[in-house]
Amino acid sequence: MSAPQTDVEKQARSHRSVIWGIVIVVVFGLAMAGFITLSGTSGEDDPDDAATTPTTSAGQTESN
Repeated sequence: MSAPQTDVEKQARSHRSVIWGIVIVVVFGLAMAGFITLSGTSGEDDPDDAATTPTTSAGQTESN
């Protein structure tokens, strides 16, 4: 059984905006994933880093 209307050019024109919308959303998602990945690796002002470094009363780190 074949499709009753097979005007491929008309279908391509009507779906063009939907395809562009999908492309824009994918690019935005990749940009956000890259931003989140790169922003988490700076290491500055890491509260866990201060808790794991033992310090003396003078503020210098201990050496074992």
